[in-house]
Amino acid sequence: MVLSSYMERREVEPGKLAGVIKAHRYDEHAKSLRIEFQDGRVWVHSGISKELYDQFCKSNQPSAFWAVAIRQAVRADGTKKIYPVVQVA
Repeated sequence: MVLSSYMERREVEPGKLAGVIKAHRYDEHAKSLRIEFQDGRVWVHSGISKELYDQFCKSNQPSAFWAVAIRQAVRADGTKKIYPVVQVA
């Protein structure tokens, strides 16, 4: 997986309830979201729209938003929406 086109790494803003997320990067061309966790794990989700990424960035609780809207996303019809993930570290 090519990661060279990622936007600059962004740490979770002070004052937000970061929870388990330390930092993130988004590649608009590849629609990939790289999440760096406090414990050193790194996951890369694919299929993430710019709109979903913008909502993640605006969230006051990025870890909670990630857990519900990305990690365990459910479509309106009740089926699970899968954003493929690769653990890279």
